[in-house]
Amino acid sequence: MRNIIFVIALAAVVYFAGNASISLWDRDEPRYAQCSRQMLQSGDWVVPRLYDEIRANKPPLIYWCQASAMRLIGDGPMTGTFAARLPSTIAMLLTLTILAIAISRHVGKEQAFWTMLVLSSSLMTIMAAKVALTDSVLLVWGTIAQLCLYTIWRGSRSWKPAILLSIALGLGAMTKPLVLLTVGGTVFVLLIFKAITRIRKSITPRGFAVVGVEDASIPEALPVAEPSRSIGLSIAQVLVGLFIIVIIVAPWLYLIHQRAPEFLGKATAEAKAHLESGKEGHTFPPGYHLLLIWVTFFPWCLLLPMAIGLGIRHRVTPQIRFALAAVMGPWLVLEFFGTKLPHYILAAFPALSYLTASAIIHCLRGDDRDMLSRPFLIGAGCWGFVAALTGLLPWMFVPGFRLPGVHVASFPLQPMGIIAAWTFASIAFGAGVFLLLKLGRLTAAMLTVGCGMMTICLLVFTLYLPRAQFLRISIHVGHVLQRAGATHEGDSVMVDYKEPSLGFYQGGTIREEKRSFLLPTHWKRWPRWMAVTRDALDGAPPESRARMRIVPDPENPARGLAYSDGARGVEVIVVENVADGK
Repeated sequence: MRNIIFVIALAAVVYFAGNASISLWDRDEPRYAQCSRQMLQSGDWVVPRLYDEIRANKPPLIYWCQASAMRLIGDGPMTGTFAARLPSTIAMLLTLTILAIAISRHVGKEQAFWTMLVLSSSLMTIMAAKVALTDSVLLVWGTIAQLCLYTIWRGSRSWKPAILLSIALGLGAMTKPLVLLTVGGTVFVLLIFKAITRIRKSITPRGFAVVGVEDASIPEALPVAEPSRSIGLSIAQVLVGLFIIVIIVAPWLYLIHQRAPEFLGKATAEAKAHLESGKEGHTFPPGYHLLLIWVTFFPWCLLLPMAIGLGIRHRVTPQIRFALAAVMGPWLVLEFFGTKLPHYILAAFPALSYLTASAIIHCLRGDDRDMLSRPFLIGAGCWGFVAALTGLLPWMFVPGFRLPGVHVASFPLQPMGIIAAWTFASIAFGAGVFLLLKLGRLTAAMLTVGCGMMTICLLVFTLYLPRAQFLRISIHVGHVLQRAGATHEGDSVMVDYKEPSLGFYQGGTIREEKRSFLLPTHWKRWPRWMAVTRDALDGAPPESRARMRIVPDPENPARGLAYSDGARGVEVIVVENVADGK
């Protein structure tokens, strides 16, 4: 049990590292943080609002969690950043703890340890634990729901799992209704498995074994699944469960309808858009998640073929069969969504980690020799090469350094010593795992995969990202605006810089404008301060530039990467409108 506690403790260190000093990422993270801060400041905990508009993208539970954290810690630029991410970090650690307890009790501590190591050190898990989005909180409710579903599927008719399932689904619906579809996908796949088993049983003559089922290879601690097993709840349990879900969801639905009748219509339209078409350019054909899993499940993508293969071979084991369904169900649902984002597949990660851990244990016990095979070692060599190459990522932004075929903006003031350490650690990581596998030291290799990933992430989040100034442009510009006093409504706009994170760091009153805002026809609308890109400023008419004065500050102008706006290199300058005696 101490090993499991150590893994969760190490995960906690990585998940908390740098959360206050690293800028809010992309479009969505600052939007969630700003919406939660507005909820706290306005005192309206019913209607989520982002700036001047109702935000109908998600139900309010994530905003309640983030706003509550801000009330405890603070909602300033840096304290608010940490507070907005705190619910995600706590939720991921809670998910790990719940899974560790459940797997330890019902399967064994060895299985729990490896499952925790795989899940906690996967790339998407780490990112979800460190960003102010819904996915980590949603994973808690989805995990509880799947564990309760497994208990019911195994034949329990107790009220406890049925009630817990209903509570988890209700809270999940208040976070993001997607949980209903992912859990429903698991049920759907389980029913398909049952139908296939019945068909094969009906056409397989007595005395013949079913191809692919090797009873001799199944550990005695894991009983064979009964082909006739099905999910069964009494009518009373179903009715009580629905009543619990209604009790959780209905009060907020009633209040939101009273205070903002248009909210539910907008939310329905948002959900329809996510299902039918890609939002904000996130449109990809089916197969997106199947391809991207090789990145999101890094570094354990090394074992993906083996994990799925062994899972299929041992599908008669109830835990394995359910895990396969809990991977395939969410995946099938999400592949047919119009909007596809990498973190959506996180719902399948606990079950996928379980399958991967089972494959590791089979190999360590000698029940399977896939890790010692030549094809696996070739794959491990390719994986190690890719892992080593990740150490070159920060060099792409160093002036004078160019990767063949890669053209991106470069920025000065890079932490060269830390970049070198990242590169060395990545090379050692990839080479070390490969050499250990080649030498047949499988336990050491698997521990190196998990702990090595955690170590590199700790280096990146504590040393590199807080010092990568080109990724902190919104923080710098926000500081300049705050020092100038541009924190009230109507004080400032951002021109040609489409980063929602600037709104959070400035104080939430800045608004976006296009380049045309600098034309003389808009002079009357100019506020006192503007955050303008160098391109927009240089392209403005001379008479417009004559009305602007650059605000003197060591951080002004700020040069960096606009990662929400095509990842283009920009230079943002804070200027003051000096016309009319201002």
